[in-house]
Amino acid sequence: MIKSMKRLLAGALCGVLLAGAAPAIPGSPVEMVAEAHGGRTDSHGGHKDNKNASGLGSYHYHCGGHPAHLHENGVCPYDTAVQETKAVRQETRAAVQETTAAVRETTVSGNCSWDDGTCGWKQDGDHHKYRCEDGTMAHNCWKQIDGCWYSFDENDCMRTGWYDEGNDRYYLGTDGKMVTGEVTVDGVKWCFDESGKLIR
Repeated sequence: MIKSMKRLLAGALCGVLLAGAAPAIPGSPVEMVAEAHGGRTDSHGGHKDNKNASGLGSYHYHCGGHPAHLHENGVCPYDTAVQETKAVRQETRAAVQETTAAVRETTVSGNCSWDDGTCGWKQDGDHHKYRCEDGTMAHNCWKQIDGCWYSFDENDCMRTGWYDEGNDRYYLGTDGKMVTGEVTVDGVKWCFDESGKLIR
């Protein structure tokens, strides 16, 4: 009797295991849905996953019927309105940078004072000046030289240090190059955007 019960129990367990391993056939009367883990979502659409079955950490989201995902900076990657807003912001940022570059590339003609007629960097006392390819001096403008941005004053001299232009603030290194990203100046860390403007 005991042996019969053991065989019956073993057979039932095998049937359950085989049924769990069988793939679901679309259109069949019985479909199986496999989840990596159980549990309900909370009021935020979040789901605790303490065993990290999803591989996304101990907490993730299942909103909108989408696969398990994270909300970076509190934003759902499947939220189309947010994605469209991000795209518009990126396009606007690109347009502003393009316009800024075009404005900076425009130079005001000045008197050429170099006798040798060559273009490039020139030392004038304690100041550095730059003669453009068209023979004019970089004068009261921004100029991109060898991939780096420089600013020149009304006397054609390269600026260094802090420089305010309208409501924007920039920092130009001792070599005159405009800085971007995080930079430490006099022991204080500052952050500048891609166009060189001080952020914080």
